[in-house]
Amino acid sequence: MLLKDLELAFKDENNFKKIFNQEVKFRKEFQRLEFLGDRVIGLILASELYDTFKDFDEGSLAKLYSFLTSAVTIEKIAKKIGLDIFLEKSKIKNITRKKLTDFMEAIIGSLYIEQ
Repeated sequence: MLLKDLELAFKDENNFKKIFNQEVKFRKEFQRLEFLGDRVIGLILASELYDTFKDFDEGSLAKLYSFLTSAVTIEKIAKKIGLDIFLEKSKIKNITRKKLTDFMEAIIGSLYIEQ
């Protein structure tokens, strides 16, 4: 899946576009979406790991969860879907691992609200 596919998942394209608006007045909403997205990722991933790895104990599930929700892993996903290129084209500067993970979480948070 590419970023353009995620964009198409939005019922209202303005909800996708507002994530990338870097004006100060939108910063608080971005941070709120980022907060929500982080929790959505956590719950869905925990549920999937629980269902998929039935023989794993809590410690094993926690290690796998920690790896899959790490900034390194989310950055790889963001790059794989082309988020870094999209941000560059959107003239967003200083694209770091943190910035990529923040945008991924905000996208997922916004999608969650829409769905």
